[in-house]
Amino acid sequence: MDKEIFLNLLKERILILDGGMGTMVQGFKLTEKDYRGKQFADWTSDLKGNNDLLCITRPDVIKSIHRQYLDAGADIFATNTFNANAISMEDYGMQGQVRNINLAAGKLAREVADGFMKEHPDRTIFVAGSVGPTNKTASMSPDVSDPAYRAVTYLDLYSAYKEQVDALVDGGVDIVLFETTFDTLNVKAGLEAAEAVLKEKGKDLPIMLSLTLSAQGGRTFSGQTLLAFLASVQHTNIVSVGLNCSFGAADMKPFLVELAKHAPYYISAYPNAGLPNSFGSYDETPEKMAVHVKSFIDEGLVNILGGCCGTTPAHIAKYPELAEAQFLSNYAELRKSIHCIGDGAMSYRQHHLDAFTDDGASNITYENGVMRNNTPGTVFGGVFSQSKGEIFEAVWNYKTINVVNKFIATYKNSDNEGVLSTVGEAYFIRAYLYFEMVKRYGGVPLYSSPLDDVSSINNRSTEEKSWDYIKDNLDSALVLLPKVQRIASEDRDRANRYTALALKSRAMLYAGTIAKYGKVSNNSFQGIRKEMAKTYLLEAAKAAKEIVDDGKYALSTEFGDLFNGKDENNNEIIFRFANVAKTGVAVYEDYWYQSYRIKRAGYCAFMVPPLDVVEQFETLDGKIQPLDYAASKNNPEDFFANRDKRLDATVIYPGGEFLGERFSITGKHS
Repeated sequence: MDKEIFLNLLKERILILDGGMGTMVQGFKLTEKDYRGKQFADWTSDLKGNNDLLCITRPDVIKSIHRQYLDAGADIFATNTFNANAISMEDYGMQGQVRNINLAAGKLAREVADGFMKEHPDRTIFVAGSVGPTNKTASMSPDVSDPAYRAVTYLDLYSAYKEQVDALVDGGVDIVLFETTFDTLNVKAGLEAAEAVLKEKGKDLPIMLSLTLSAQGGRTFSGQTLLAFLASVQHTNIVSVGLNCSFGAADMKPFLVELAKHAPYYISAYPNAGLPNSFGSYDETPEKMAVHVKSFIDEGLVNILGGCCGTTPAHIAKYPELAEAQFLSNYAELRKSIHCIGDGAMSYRQHHLDAFTDDGASNITYENGVMRNNTPGTVFGGVFSQSKGEIFEAVWNYKTINVVNKFIATYKNSDNEGVLSTVGEAYFIRAYLYFEMVKRYGGVPLYSSPLDDVSSINNRSTEEKSWDYIKDNLDSALVLLPKVQRIASEDRDRANRYTALALKSRAMLYAGTIAKYGKVSNNSFQGIRKEMAKTYLLEAAKAAKEIVDDGKYALSTEFGDLFNGKDENNNEIIFRFANVAKTGVAVYEDYWYQSYRIKRAGYCAFMVPPLDVVEQFETLDGKIQPLDYAASKNNPEDFFANRDKRLDATVIYPGGEFLGERFSITGKHS
């Protein structure tokens, strides 16, 4: 498996590692005969307990264990080679079998992984070559009477590790996993050996490193603190560092927090199923362990999550749901961006902003004219006071854009179709947020990567580049978005292909119109070259045509239902915000005053549509004509007689009705 695929998946989500091997082997209640098999029937020493040998003598057992963990949801599973090195195999007199064991283990695991992926093409499985710590340490003497004595040398370790890793790589592993590390000197020999093997073979496999701590002291068995351990291995080319064994998830967490805070790597954790009981068994149930492990995920402490002693497929089966919850949490943040569109650019605040644009509500105070006439080189300088934070944040959406940027960066390389469709939504949201800014400000700063600080945004782009950026994001969305969302009930509250097309058509119509009728000014921060008008307008027409030609959406025969909550099955609606309207009290002020207020959900909407907008509603005989002021001098309500009924659903006017109330020119209503 390609290293790049592994790294991309780590960026995207938590990967699930398998659980305990020894625990599972014990469940098979194997005998000495099982361990010996035909191959070692005449071996001179006992072999029971040499679990690594089962890759040769009982491959069916090991395959079964691997498969159970994959069925439970593991993305990574380790070969059965924890002790398969020359130093540890001395206990069985099997130093000469090291290569055979590791090669068999690698091939066996490779077969299981490839077979599983063939059955499940939506799953990506990685085989990790397990490399244990050996049963001897290079840092400490095993003889208290002779502190200088060492049972093993660095060269011994290097040679043993090199032999093991070489065979595992030839067996087809995707990852080299050094686990249960207790002596830094031991693992440094192993890391050096692994890098040498990979260089010799021209391979670039990821190397994972996991250490075990001495009880709750927070140190390795050789006496190093976590920070000291990190310092001693940072010269090596490892992808992840983590903790395993030692203790259960609850007791591991404080040390995991420290490791996650300081380690410049991806973080792994695979704790025991609690602490061993008096019989050496582990009693923590899958359900209880999941509760403890959940906090690892919720607090963003881990990238790789598995189990060690005492854990079984039942424990690991709890993890995918927890890991999926992380994605859903990230997606929930993305979905909040839609509500930021609503709360920022599409809710009651838009009435303010439309008033800015149309200059139609004199009770809203702003400085130095309309938004687009702002100070050269800035976006909002001189437009209005920053003390009016509500209005400023309503359309200055870089905090929200940063959330979207992080989501795209995290998941854009996914190979999961469902995840990629949400990335399409993210591109749409980013385009929408920029659309709401650009149509008001002209050119704005363009950011596509996550920022550490969004409090000071500058580097303003031209208006033309800003509209192009919106188009590019929508084109990216169109590649990924389905025509119908997977969850039908959310279809109209979530972007689909038609949603992106509709926004593209609208945005390109804006851009084309600005280019055709406007002028370039303010160092190109406002305005678009006239020669671009045709290009943008054709893009608008093409996007609109695709929606029309498909036939999924059409103009509603009941226009008023678009605004009265009766829109559930209205096929004119391409995209809506899932806000629940609360019925309030409508209050109409004198029509000739510059504003009206509609009190809803505690807010007042301030907006007066310009007269020419009202005049665009056709008469019943299909004509567009100015209002006849002279004929209506004595009864202003006649201004609006005999007009397209959509006027009634769009504009509150004297003689019109809203929420069951009829409004009068006098300011009184019934």
